[in-house]
Amino acid sequence: MHNKTKLFVVCMIAAVALLAAAGGWAAMVCTTVGEGADEATIAVAANFTEPLKDLIAACQSTGNPCSDTKYTVCADATANLKAAIDANPNTYGYFFAADTTAKVYGSDRAYEYAKGIPVFFGKKASPLNDARDLVTQAGAVYHWNCNSSDVSSLSFSTNAYDTANSKYMAVAGTAAPYGRMSHVIINDIDGASLPTTIPAYVRDPLYVNVNNVLNAVDGETDRSGWLSKAQICNGSGNVNTGSYVAVSFSDSKFALHQWAIQLDTSGAASTALHYYIKTTLACPSGTGWTNFLNNHCYETP
Repeated sequence: MHNKTKLFVVCMIAAVALLAAAGGWAAMVCTTVGEGADEATIAVAANFTEPLKDLIAACQSTGNPCSDTKYTVCADATANLKAAIDANPNTYGYFFAADTTAKVYGSDRAYEYAKGIPVFFGKKASPLNDARDLVTQAGAVYHWNCNSSDVSSLSFSTNAYDTANSKYMAVAGTAAPYGRMSHVIINDIDGASLPTTIPAYVRDPLYVNVNNVLNAVDGETDRSGWLSKAQICNGSGNVNTGSYVAVSFSDSKFALHQWAIQLDTSGAASTALHYYIKTTLACPSGTGWTNFLNNHCYETP
């Protein structure tokens, strides 16, 4: 009996590992930034994780208000973050959502911090040599900007999802706003019906969040995927064309209106970060905030 129980546990662990690798299950990922005395936990939409770390590092630099702070940055799909906040409302000091979700915690205090741009991308390696290998009407460039609101005339190249080599398109599910927007664009282009029916060229199951999508493509589990332009940004306002080919969908119809809110208005660490964003960088319309967004491949609200 003991051996059977042990075997069952081992099999369950293996099953969980396989599901996690496939993108079906994924836990919130939390990392620590800084070593100060004042602490706060921040819930952040997966697409804004690395930009937020850059933002915190700038706020923690000498002379800035976060110089004596430590932040636990917890990233996941926006819907999962909201569920975590609802379950433990006193845990989180700040919430950066990928849509307007943050408004429900106090619309008078919530604010739009960025507009996100959805991107269809792949690693720059044969057969993905330039953007035409993702979308046939794209230019012969590594990054092609599609600024049309009508994408129904576009068609995918078969090189984008070579099923013969078991390489699929990585797409996030409905818990992720960038996942929902990618469904809209794919359905418009290809007449698909995501998420109700997953096309044969899309990885099934859908991924939990867009960080999983990036990991799947970088790790070559999938050949192409959909996420935020910010996640493949070169830090100077454009796609990292040394590593990726991409098609951006920059028409306002596809913009992700991303909202944030300071949940803990009395905590020193959350207040310091809020002050830096709203006063030092003057979000949403100050030059400092505009430069930060431009460098990280977001548009101003």
